[in-house]
Amino acid sequence: ISVLLVSELAEAEQTETLRQCHDLLRPGGRLIVADEVRAATFVRRALQNLIRFPLAAITYALTQSSTGAVRGLEQKVAPAGFSFFRRESNRLGDFVLMEAGKEEEEARDAAIA
Repeated sequence: ISVLLVSELAEAEQTETLRQCHDLLRPGGRLIVADEVRAATFVRRALQNLIRFPLAAITYALTQSSTGAVRGLEQKVAPAGFSFFRRESNRLGDFVLMEAGKEEEEARDAAIA
């Protein structure tokens, strides 16, 4: 389970973290990711930025660092080896709950090899 973690990582770290999660899961296992994602349309992104700006400014003032929404989360999960199962988002489309799985077929393939 990953909650608001992927958005805290750099692009390369996101890719590596998802790959390692896949490697660590047992066949039939599930990865659950709940995170902030980039909204799909310009209008929704503008609203997302408007809502997010005050919190981002406060965070930066306190920590001298900032984070952003994950871009293309679904496109990062498949190359890591996961099969996509389910995705839910809020109305704005800037927060996602995604479930991805490690196929049980991989266990059969490993046993054959």
